[in-house]
Amino acid sequence: MINKILVSVFFIFYLLVFRFENCNAQSIYKGLNTSNSTFLLGATNARKSQCLYKPSDFNSLPFNGEITKIYYRYGSTGITTSHDLSPFTIKLGQTIDTVFTSDTLFFTGLTTVRFDSAYTIPAGVQGDWFGIDLQTPFIYDSSKTLIVEIQFYNTTAANFGTIGNTNSTQKLISADTAALAQTGFGSTTWQDFGFDYLITTGLSNLHTSNKVILYPNPSKDVITINYLPFKNDGTLSVYDVYGKIVYSKNYNHNSTSESIDISAFESGIYFLKIGSPNETVIKKLVKN
Repeated sequence: MINKILVSVFFIFYLLVFRFENCNAQSIYKGLNTSNSTFLLGATNARKSQCLYKPSDFNSLPFNGEITKIYYRYGSTGITTSHDLSPFTIKLGQTIDTVFTSDTLFFTGLTTVRFDSAYTIPAGVQGDWFGIDLQTPFIYDSSKTLIVEIQFYNTTAANFGTIGNTNSTQKLISADTAALAQTGFGSTTWQDFGFDYLITTGLSNLHTSNKVILYPNPSKDVITINYLPFKNDGTLSVYDVYGKIVYSKNYNHNSTSESIDISAFESGIYFLKIGSPNETVIKKLVKN
């Protein structure tokens, strides 16, 4: 009996550790903000909405993969009881654009990843994330902007709130689910959003490690990287939001910290890739 238990434990350990390529990555998210808005999953004057999320909008630079679940955050209104949306549709797509280029025109040709004749959003706690599983995984290209479309017609809670921040160029809204353009209603709030995905980069050991610390971050001049986690020598590379390498240097695996002078960088968001032959960490850094 003991041998059988040990074999079972080893098998589970093997699945968890050695089959990492096909497991869910840590959630990628845009946030965390404080503005409550009711348009996304309840208001009848916003039965159709599209929000755009650039790779640089997220907490860390995503990889290519299959999105399997999306997330939003409970706001401050209408969240104490569950409510229904019917019919309910989620569509995803991608574009090289970073804003709605025609101001009020929705993107078309999106992929339906979930459809329900009725979908229930459970009650929740303000600020908590809640997830929606996709019935069809979406192939995500991490170099492009993600388009997220939500549609519903009937709702049992028109005041259901989700959290976001002010943005006037990365969302559109309409009361008509068949509308090709935003009609009659606008919102200044752009929802916090996240997703889980299956990584398809082929890397044998991908880290979204919280152990690697960048400080100070943001910085005006020098950023220090502490707790390099790798067993092999590798490279530190800094990318701008367009994917262009703006800095690169080699590091020795015996070093536990490295420094990068970013004083000559333009102010903005960058991504630090710490990589050895079989291991990679991506961290977001900000130049003041």
